[in-house]
Amino acid sequence: MEPDPSDASDARPVNRLLPPSPSGKDLAARAMARVEADEQARRAEIEAAEEAALARSIDKSLIYRAVFDLTRAELASGRGPDELRAEFALLVAGHEVQAVAIHEGMEDALAGREPRR
Repeated sequence: MEPDPSDASDARPVNRLLPPSPSGKDLAARAMARVEADEQARRAEIEAAEEAALARSIDKSLIYRAVFDLTRAELASGRGPDELRAEFALLVAGHEVQAVAIHEGMEDALAGREPRR
């Protein structure tokens, strides 16, 4: 015979305000995930700082001349100025330090001017 559902003789209090305690395995997994996320963030910061330092150290006249020569070669192969401008606009994104040298090299080559540097 099954107990009557309204019989509360075997009932125990239930704390519905607190979630069940996580297991040691769950706590370790969360801790490892946090350590990994922190490590990835630290690596990203270091890489960004290294990239910025490298960008500042590159001689802008070398960038200008490389872009100038590349633009002339691309024009000689039949590519159009608008197409090249669009590609160089993508190249400049994320490289604001070199943007002026890239833009000047491209525009001087497109205009048929002699290199200035």
